[in-house]
Amino acid sequence: LSRVMAYPDDGKWHDNFVACRDWQTRYEILVQLRMKGPEAVAEQVEALTGFARSRFPYIRKLAVEAFAVLPPDELAKHVDVILERCADNDDDVCYEAVKTLQLLKPRVLSEPTKAVAKRLASLLRDEDWNLRKAALETFSRLEPLGLAPHLEAIKACCSDEVGQVRLRAKEVLNKLEQELPRLVVTCSLNSLSPRENRDEDDLLITCTSMAGNTLTEVTLESSENIEGLRAKVAEELKVPCMQLKLLMSSSDTFEPSGDSPLHAVFCCRSPSESGSTRFPSDDSFEVPCV
Repeated sequence: LSRVMAYPDDGKWHDNFVACRDWQTRYEILVQLRMKGPEAVAEQVEALTGFARSRFPYIRKLAVEAFAVLPPDELAKHVDVILERCADNDDDVCYEAVKTLQLLKPRVLSEPTKAVAKRLASLLRDEDWNLRKAALETFSRLEPLGLAPHLEAIKACCSDEVGQVRLRAKEVLNKLEQELPRLVVTCSLNSLSPRENRDEDDLLITCTSMAGNTLTEVTLESSENIEGLRAKVAEELKVPCMQLKLLMSSSDTFEPSGDSPLHAVFCCRSPSESGSTRFPSDDSFEVPCV
């Protein structure tokens, strides 16, 4: 072992490292390699990649721990190896891999091509609560836009049977709500199509951007509420509800609650008019995001 570990004086370090067949010796080599620091590990990433796929789980775990010694920028080059181990059938190896991902920079974790968020989301359903908790802790490192597509999976963890998992999930949701860029959408009444029952009229609502471009049009019953409108617009635009900041077109400048019916927002009815409808002007008021 001392001969194999005679690095950097022994120029045959790599040959000895790879050729060693005894798993106990490999175990000791990996332990000492990690202790030698990032430079030694960086020179042995090819061998470490092989050891990360060893049939022995403790060898795979040590290989992942050795990768964790690398600086974040260097570790980012080998994120695919770490992601493989996030799907390891051994919980200890998988846990170590998920914790190692936390060392990466948020921009790397959030890159769609790396598929980090997708792999983490799959772990939120794992039977091991430690893995669910570790996945949420790693999720907290992602940029808000990288988190947004997995909002529902994170929300589900808020009702997890384990308190620590619920706590981490709520922390991630708070981070998302505070940091997610808002998409401002102005909703205005386009037309009113009456039916036999005036309380169930269909409202055609046009949604425009701050630049005045039409984003989408949605049709809802007038008895639907503001939150129903928000959910429909979010579905059409394929964004989380919490990302939407709705501005409503109305003749009155007030802020209705999320359960306010749309006919009360868009159509100002007067009791003396026996159900007649008065169309609003172009004044706008904001509906608070809830």
